[in-house]
Amino acid sequence: MADTSKPPHNPHDRFFRSAMENHAVAQGFMQHYLPKKISAALDLDSLKLEHDC
Repeated sequence: MADTSKPPHNPHDRFFRSAMENHAVAQGFMQHYLPKKISAALDLDSLKLEHDC
């Protein structure tokens, strides 16, 4: 498993992590890319950002 305590070296990882910090972007991403059956079962309004310890 990757060590998430260090900042990512890959620019694509940095971009994705930065984008997912935006609530609207994270919601839209999950609605678009998750299967409808899964995204319909999620309460995307309750998403909150949590950092690894």
